Amino acid sequence: SSDLELAERATAVLSTTLDVHASFLTLQGQQWVGQVFSESVGADTRVVVRRGLPASWPNLQRPFEAEEAVFIDQWEPETQASAPTGLYYAAALYPDRRSGHPHGLLAIGSPRRGAWTDRERSVFRAVGRSLSLAFERVDQNEQLAETARALEAFMADRKSTRLNSSHRCISYAVFCLKKK
Repeated sequence: SSDLELAERATAVLSTTLDVHASFLTLQGQQWVGQVFSESVGADTRVVVRRGLPASWPNLQRPFEAEEAVFIDQWEPETQASAPTGLYYAAALYPDRRSGHPHGLLAIGSPRRGAWTDRERSVFRAVGRSLSLAFERVDQNEQLAETARALEAFMADRKSTRLNSSHRCISYAVFCLKKK
């Protein structure tokens, strides 16, 4: 599975299980750009998030500073995000790092007022951690495949070298026999 397919599954699970709007963003330069959205995310919000949100926003940096999920129980759209996110009264963000650097952000927004429940927090953390582990597994599988290809190329080269060496020995033996 690709990263985006895994993120689609995670956003669908969160949207269905918690009745929230879910998305997955990747860091591109100095912008967090929306890549995957649950069906519940409105078209206006998708457009804004696909254009990119500034990586400098403190709430988008917090999960990477904390190295864990961050829950914002009272989202203030005027000070914390662009206008379309005014649809949300609470937000939660889960960091995805690659090679030690910020790479992705799993985000949920709640259209309901009130703090995140213990259940919602647990489910979000579990889905975020599962997504991170799945990403790690994909990366490991890609590295293993790359190593296997390099080993196959090395072995093919060694086999070719041995065949060339054997061919030279046989040719020399035939030459010597012809001389006699």
